Amino acid sequence: SLRVWEHGFHAIPTCQCLTCAGILPSTTMGRTGDDALVIWLHGLQASGNDIQKILLGSRVPQKLPWIKWLLPDAPWGEVSIQPGKGLRSWFDLPSQPIAEGCFHNGLAESVSRVHDMLDRAILQGFHASRIVICGFSQGAALALHAGLSYSQSLAGICCVAGWLGADLPTANARRDITILMCHGSEDMMVPLEVARRSLERLRLGGYSDARLTTFKGLRHQLIPFQLSEISEFLQAVLPGRQISGQLEFTVPARQALGGLVIWLHDASSRPEHWHEMLVTSTVPERMPGVRWLLPGSSEQQWFEVLTVPTLVDEHGGLVSSVSAVHQVLKEAIASGYDSKRIVVGGFGQGGLLSLHAGLAFDESIAAIISVSGWVAHGLAQQLQHQNRNMLILMMHGLVDEVVPVETGRDSWKFLQSIGCKCVMFNSFKGLGHQFDPALWDDVIDFVSHVLAHRDLLDKVES
Repeated sequence: SLRVWEHGFHAIPTCQCLTCAGILPSTTMGRTGDDALVIWLHGLQASGNDIQKILLGSRVPQKLPWIKWLLPDAPWGEVSIQPGKGLRSWFDLPSQPIAEGCFHNGLAESVSRVHDMLDRAILQGFHASRIVICGFSQGAALALHAGLSYSQSLAGICCVAGWLGADLPTANARRDITILMCHGSEDMMVPLEVARRSLERLRLGGYSDARLTTFKGLRHQLIPFQLSEISEFLQAVLPGRQISGQLEFTVPARQALGGLVIWLHDASSRPEHWHEMLVTSTVPERMPGVRWLLPGSSEQQWFEVLTVPTLVDEHGGLVSSVSAVHQVLKEAIASGYDSKRIVVGGFGQGGLLSLHAGLAFDESIAAIISVSGWVAHGLAQQLQHQNRNMLILMMHGLVDEVVPVETGRDSWKFLQSIGCKCVMFNSFKGLGHQFDPALWDDVIDFVSHVLAHRDLLDKVES
């Protein structure tokens, strides 16, 4: 059975959760002329969460706090190069390697979809001159075609491992728009020569401020090293305001981003311990509108742990605890929370339980956070297909004596092996089996970015 800590919380429907305030300016919806927006379009078979994982892992949003990020998903469809298989794809690919200047069925429809996103973003308060479209591979080709054919002048276009299709797009946009193309010298899917010919066509078409940066030895990849070059590009075309020699940016009015974090305790603590940690931390000042629900097990532990944890262990009581957390999730959704605005996290045993409960739930939630957690026997069979793209943040101390960091790393690799593509693993030097208050910064960054991106998707993409 499940017991919920009720001190100072708000009902869901009979449970109560802490209302917090404040959010990082890098993740809120833009409302002022100083806010900037980057729309990043993923590649074939990927998703917006894949891009989000790379951005969060490289801390790009934290380095550019005046920029908001919109990471839409392509629709599902069949692609000629992989017949009979449903993939996330912006348009058809008739052959591979890609040939420069080829025609793509569906490209015009995706260009229209991106134009609709741009129109809605401008209605939400963003200026066209403060918007950049970026993309990788198929998304990069779409970024070029959508950005160059839009009726208003954008700040820039970033094309990573992309190309120009059959027709050079034209619109009323200025021809001095800044275009950055990034390409690996060993790209076999979109050969470097294709990018070079695309650049030549851009320049012949009057786009003089287009350049190509080549990365020696790089294949068809998007890696952190490229993001350094892209970050410099974004700082140049979407600068923060310079006031009295100091780089500044406008912080929008604080907004109440609707969301819920369900946090699961470990074997050595109770919900009231985490309640005290939250109210004495900076979390309430930095996450407005985010409520925290702190369930507690009827016993001290969520399940039995007889030895040092490993991936093959079976834990008595785990199945019933997963069911109990699923019931909390169902009650939260029934009370009005959007499942895609719910994050499940936990520490120690709670970290394991958050992984098993979140990935086995029959509705997709926003994300999972596992601190000093691991995975146990049976998760591969319980994983719901729609949850393979879920964002997962794993954090672990390098000197954890209760759940060794090797178990955490093995769990991370195991999750990837069963198809979970958006898993991040961060280790912390000198940290044992404890939740250091400094970890709240990582939790806040992650939750704020995830929930604010969902807010942007709801307002701009739909």
